[in-house]
This record gives sequence, C-alpha cells and structure tokens, in this order.
Amino acid sequence: MILFTGHEQIPFQQEVFQGFIDEQYQLLFDQSELFKKEVYIHRLDAFRSEPDYLRHNIDSLYKNYPKLPATIIAEGNFALRVAQGLSSKQPNAIDVVSVNTNMSALPGFSKGELFDLEKTLDSIPRLFPNIKELVVLAPASRRVEVEDLWDFNFADQFDLTLLDESLSFDETLSRLKQLPADRVILWVGRGAGSVSDDGLPVQLIKPIVDLDVAPLISMQSSSLKAGGLGGYMTLSKELGQKIALLAYGQSEGYEPPKKRFILDYNELERWQADTSNLKGPVTIINEPLSIFTERHVQTYIGLLLLIVALLSALFAWWIWRQLTVRNRQLSKIEALDRQLHLALTTSKLALIEENVNHQTAHWIIEPPNENVAPLVGKARLNATEPRYRNQITEALTQIGSVVEYPLFIEALNRTKWVRNSTIAEHTNAKGELIRIQLSQDVTDIKEKELALAESV
Repeated sequence: MILFTGHEQIPFQQEVFQGFIDEQYQLLFDQSELFKKEVYIHRLDAFRSEPDYLRHNIDSLYKNYPKLPATIIAEGNFALRVAQGLSSKQPNAIDVVSVNTNMSALPGFSKGELFDLEKTLDSIPRLFPNIKELVVLAPASRRVEVEDLWDFNFADQFDLTLLDESLSFDETLSRLKQLPADRVILWVGRGAGSVSDDGLPVQLIKPIVDLDVAPLISMQSSSLKAGGLGGYMTLSKELGQKIALLAYGQSEGYEPPKKRFILDYNELERWQADTSNLKGPVTIINEPLSIFTERHVQTYIGLLLLIVALLSALFAWWIWRQLTVRNRQLSKIEALDRQLHLALTTSKLALIEENVNHQTAHWIIEPPNENVAPLVGKARLNATEPRYRNQITEALTQIGSVVEYPLFIEALNRTKWVRNSTIAEHTNAKGELIRIQLSQDVTDIKEKELALAESV
C-alpha cells in the first residue's frame, strides 16, 4: 500500500505521481513478473483541519482493508502518522517505509536526504559573488536551523533576513518590493496553515518572481513552473520513480534520488548568474537548442568521429551475425510475449490498436471474460459521462498521459472504471493515424477509493 500526502492537483504531487506511473510502465515491460501482486494507492489531505481527521483516516482505511498488506510506503509526514496508526492495530507490526518525511530512522529516505539546505546556501554566493543580503522565506519552525547554518558558515559573506508566517503574504510581498540591488530570495516554505490561508507554494512563488526585484532560488523542482531560477534539488518525478521501485520490491528504491543543480537558462541570463563555481552536477533547462553552442561543439565532433568508426565495424559484424541470431531472437520474443500476456491478464491490463481516422480498433491483448470489441472514438465518448469526455480526448492525444473514467459496456450491461494511456502512435502506409493504448480495469480499486471517501 502506498499513502501519498497531498492532493493530486498539487504540482509537487502531480510530478511525483507522473514519475511513479512512468516507472511503473517501465517495470511492466522490463519485469512483468512483478505485477502479480496488487498495489493499493491512497491520497491523504494533510491540510484539512477537521477534528480527529487523522483518526478518521486510520479507522476508515482499517475498515476497508482489515487484512492490511505487510508493507506500507508512506510519502510525507502525515502519511507516516497514518501508517504508524494502522500498524498499531495489527498483532504483527507492519513494515513501514518512509519517504520524504522528517523521520530518518526508518527504512527509506528522509527530507534531509532529499533537500540539502546547507548546500543550497553554499551555492548562493557562488552564483552571485556580489550578494549583500539573503532574504529567506521559511516557516518559523525552521528559523533556528537557517540562522545557525548562516551564522556558522556564511555570516561573513552576506547578511540574512528571515520572513515567516508571522507576516501575512501581502505584508511579505510589500517587504520584498522594497529590496535594493544585490539581494537574493530563498524559498524554503511557509507555515503549516499557509496552504489554506494563502494557497499552494507554486501560487505564492509566482507573484514573488513577478516583482522582478531579485532572483528566487528554491529546493523544490515544482518552483520552476512559477518562473524561479531553480537551485540544488531532487526532481519530484525522480522521487515518484523511487516510490515505484520500492512498491515492487526493487533494492535500488532505497537509494535517495540524486540531487543536482537544476537552473533555468532564461533566469540565469536575466540575473547574470555565474555557474562556473558550482560544486556538483548542473542541468540547464529551457536552453536554446543549437548544436553549435560552445558547451557542446567539442562533444559533438568527438561523438561524430566515434559513431563513424563504430558504424563501420558494426555493419561488418551485423552481416555476419544476422543469420545466426534470427532464430534466437524469435524464440526470445515469443517467450517475452507470453510473459507480457500473463502480466497484463493478471493486472487486468489490455492492449488496444486504434485507427483514429476510421474510429475502429481491435485488441492486441484482450481483457479476460469480456469477448467484446474495444470502444474507441465517438463510441467510447458516448459510453461515458459527459464530464469525462474532454479529459479522455485530450489525454489520449498525449503519449504517457493517463486518464480514468467510467465506461458502460452495453453488450455486458455493466459499467466499469478504466485507466487508459496512449503508449505509442504511428502512421500506417495509407497515412492513417494508429494509436497503441494501454487499458486497465480499475473498477475494484475505484470502488474502494469511493467507499473510503464516503466514510471520511
């Protein structure tokens, strides 16, 4: 069971879950035997203020899953508290793996391993050697931590100003508007009540960036969507990939994602930041595409010469090898096909090939116990509720985008919940658009989620 802290519409959670889905599909094709076990996913809203909300979550989950799984992966502090509450109800303790929490003693990796405040502070005078003052937006609970790090290591390099939730957000913006030159803003967060009072972090970062008074640095990759410069961070999608590896028992899931500097090219140019003195790997996003940039030209020349040499050798080897490998490849493909078919059937997954132009389709791998043609195009839209139709149309035009919706199967006289995703598309010899879609029957999971939501 996986417990996520936060609503799926929060940008951070969107990125985490997209990483989880991407890694899940990769595991499906690489190690299909892993999908013989069910993985239950639940989201918990840590920002709701109803009395006994924590206890209600624990009781509701226990009511719906009296036979709890042996392992619970808890993402976030609130999810960890729920997982520990569920474990206390069992005669045998549940193995709890904590991810992105303040608890470092449990298996998994803590916030301290994902977000490095000291390395972030160290990077600021490297990026901006003329900095005179650092303005930190942080919860009051982290004031001592920030002040101690600054006092021990950076007090001789720049001044420090801390703004916490004791100021309203409007008051904070007013203070920031008055910043003189050679200042840098560091976003660490706001207090626990800030989300309900002020909005999501990405919503608060955007008006700060729009003030255009100083560069904004953050340790959260979702801040890049609001126009921030970036910082030393863990990509949220990579956190989601690690959670998927943990869920399917892969040992590399216990290793924290690799932190690195992720910086926006346009913001670097805007604030004339110097990346040459940064210590650690650097990724520049939104950089203009050009094969002649000074940074890459030598690499491209070397790669070109290497590719020419390799192609010459590989072509001769390929001719000799082709005939002997052919039968072995066919045998391996047949074995993989059988394994994939077993995995898809066990997980209630199916593969569809859709002709978009003709709005027709056939099963590549058919779901069990249905024996009806797949619904696509207008037939699919007519078989679901109107509020889902735009979501379905938009999601299936984007490779990797996932959409869930109820689908009425007239031939079977029943409605089921399906999760669809386009995983590939191509144009056939007639110029017709062909889409390969992955479809999963998630009726059981959805019914349990709805039952849980109603009980809270």
